[in-house]
Amino acid sequence: MTDYVLSNGSILKNGEKVGEISRESTGMRTSSIVITGTPSFRIDRDDLGSFKIYRNGGEVGKEYRGLKLEYEGQTYEVPRRELSGFPTGMSNTVHIMSGGMVIGTITRSSTGLAASSDFNPDVMLIYMAFLAPYASGNSAPMRYYGNYRGPMPASYRIISLVLGLGALAFLGIGDGISNEFLNSLDSFTIFVVLAILSYAVRIIGRRKARSAESFQ
Repeated sequence: MTDYVLSNGSILKNGEKVGEISRESTGMRTSSIVITGTPSFRIDRDDLGSFKIYRNGGEVGKEYRGLKLEYEGQTYEVPRRELSGFPTGMSNTVHIMSGGMVIGTITRSSTGLAASSDFNPDVMLIYMAFLAPYASGNSAPMRYYGNYRGPMPASYRIISLVLGLGALAFLGIGDGISNEFLNSLDSFTIFVVLAILSYAVRIIGRRKARSAESFQ
């Protein structure tokens, strides 16, 4: 089994430093990731927003949105739920999958990131490099996703829609409902509460959707 630890930018194996990970940025976006050591990697963003992966100067793979890798003819990915939980701190472990099988794990601890795998160690180094901004003690600030306008999970969209329709319904017919509890409240107040809840669910849904792309 190959084990690596990433702490404060340094890659450790069996307690000894074997390399470093650094990032180059253009504005707020990562433009390149450099992994020094043996082998060495350079990961460059292309014009479409994906990343091309070079090992010792030769192109060997590509990363697509959602941390999906194509590397030396193999495809690797991380479950979407884990991608959502890791940057927010709700989960401290991600599993690297290939062909429906777990081929490695990366775990966050108080000292950094630890990667373990019985398969290709290069893949684990590359994933550690992408996840490095979320290592404990070396965390990049989380961006606010409230203004994200991309697609959100269907469950959040449906809940938000139901709450929004409920708000409109109460605005129109709330005063005519005979239930004592509802009649004890002003229909406009119920409309405001439901509208706020609808908006809140939509914001949470957008954050969930955007967090899957937050590694870009």
